[in-house]
Amino acid sequence: MSDNHILRPDNKEFYLERDESCCSNSIDSSFFFETEIDHSDKVIENLSHLCFSKSLSDITLSIGETKIPAHKMVLASRSDYFKNLFNSGMKETVSCEIVLHENNIHAFKICLKYLYTGKIDFHLMPIDMAIDIFIISNKYAFEDLEELCTKYFKLNIEEKNICSLLMVCLAYDLEEVESLVLHYIDKHGNDILNLSEFLDIPGQCVENIISRNSFLADEEVIFITIQKWLLVNKERESFKDTLTKHIRLPLLSIECLFGPIRESKLFKADDILDAIKEKYEKSYSNLNHRCFVRPEYDVMLSRYQIISGDNSSKLTSLPSYSHKIECENKATGHVIGIDSEGIVIEFSNKYLINNITFRLLDYDQRYFSYHIEVSIDGKDWVKLIDYDKYNCMGVQNLFFTQRAVKFVRIRGTKASILNLFQILTFHALYTLNPRKVDPITNIVIPKKSIATTKENALVLEGVSRTRDALLNGNYDDYDWDNGYTCHQLGSGSITIAFPQPYLVSTMRLLLWDRDDRYYSYYIESSINGKVWKRIVDKTTEECRSWQNLQFEPEIVSYVKIVGTYNSANEVFHCVHFECPSNIEIKNEETETIEESISFSEDKNNTNKT
Repeated sequence: MSDNHILRPDNKEFYLERDESCCSNSIDSSFFFETEIDHSDKVIENLSHLCFSKSLSDITLSIGETKIPAHKMVLASRSDYFKNLFNSGMKETVSCEIVLHENNIHAFKICLKYLYTGKIDFHLMPIDMAIDIFIISNKYAFEDLEELCTKYFKLNIEEKNICSLLMVCLAYDLEEVESLVLHYIDKHGNDILNLSEFLDIPGQCVENIISRNSFLADEEVIFITIQKWLLVNKERESFKDTLTKHIRLPLLSIECLFGPIRESKLFKADDILDAIKEKYEKSYSNLNHRCFVRPEYDVMLSRYQIISGDNSSKLTSLPSYSHKIECENKATGHVIGIDSEGIVIEFSNKYLINNITFRLLDYDQRYFSYHIEVSIDGKDWVKLIDYDKYNCMGVQNLFFTQRAVKFVRIRGTKASILNLFQILTFHALYTLNPRKVDPITNIVIPKKSIATTKENALVLEGVSRTRDALLNGNYDDYDWDNGYTCHQLGSGSITIAFPQPYLVSTMRLLLWDRDDRYYSYYIESSINGKVWKRIVDKTTEECRSWQNLQFEPEIVSYVKIVGTYNSANEVFHCVHFECPSNIEIKNEETETIEESISFSEDKNNTNKT
């Protein structure tokens, strides 16, 4: 067809005049014609007229006394179940009637209507009807409708339907919906237990609920509900041990243990005595409490209140102050003293946490000492972090064994400037990637070097033409004039301060090595910047280039590198410093940190005896 042919369309469309002559310029007297046609809506509309119609029906669906006319072609095209059934070669392939066993005929008709029309109205639909539709959709492979029901469940999680939804989730492995349902149950524990429907759910569902650390319900209410559930019928006696083991007896009062618990005969006498023993041996805050569990979530983003401390500012974000004095006046803090309550923060509820991060007032190089206590009830406090003898600056990133917490108290015990302890931000969360800590002191045992600007380390003493040359991680670009930190032999040192104490046993440093010179030096550590301990002594050795150092585990807040000799001049030059070393130092004769700590403890215990 030539480009000038009268029937050739231009951009898939052309105009036809009413006198049937073609003229693309006569738009006003023409009508528009699109060569690509889509009348699928009309096809669906016409197809929908066949729903429940005997017209052209070639199959009858029998549900009890109800006969529903249908069409094999529609059923097979919309459902793999019916497609396989009609192609199976069994009697259903040629039969004109199929017997189905369904309890809810109305729900089945809604499903069938959706197959023919693609329409369903969930508005005001009872959740029980939606559940029946989901079960039918799952049974007959109505996949699109099944997915719609799942979305409907997510948006309609309420107390009145929570038990039904949980049973469906467990039966059909709806993990996303189950997670939302369990989160709702966790949050409304006592209310859920008081539902009459709770006594109807199967034992597996009951165990899934009460076994969760995050199920926030009173332990006595849990016990009473389990007791009622077991009494519903004799068949449930097989669940007695399965369920009662999840009741946390130490959380119950002595009156409850000697009263309802003992009288119920659901527990052995030894179990009750063990619970009483644990109550007296452990503080209340150290018991195994139920609490919210939200991984990687800052609990301060929920409601919180500062119930003790001056200037209760917003601690979830760093305030922007133009002047240091304004910052000091508005930072949250307290006057340091024996009688001070410190800064006490109350979370909106009990949360599982293993990480606390806060920022000390750091508009200059001031340092503080402090300790942190946590509590469940605001009365019984447990000391979690004790940094009273350590100098701490800037950002504090603290880790500890995960535990339930509702109250946190930070109490400053020393400040290098004024007699005020002040913080700018505070965060608490349960992280899935905690740092390793010493089990006794909760001091972090870093795997990688914390002598970096990212970890807020500072060079307090030492001369360099490039800011943070020692800590910026660049050990390739250095020459005669740049890329190193130095000090005059016999005067001063290179001193690094860490924001908080760390437990380390290795270091690595790069001595300036652009010629064949060698150095001698020693390294000291300190926890307060006043009392120093020599941990590395290379004063009698000729040291060049990279230095891989290993020593007994030491708690360090400061590191001082002191040069004692340079074969070329009177200056000690260090290009790069790591603490601990980023390179694993393998030495079969050297103990690991854990082994060394254990050995030291055993030795101390032996000396005491």
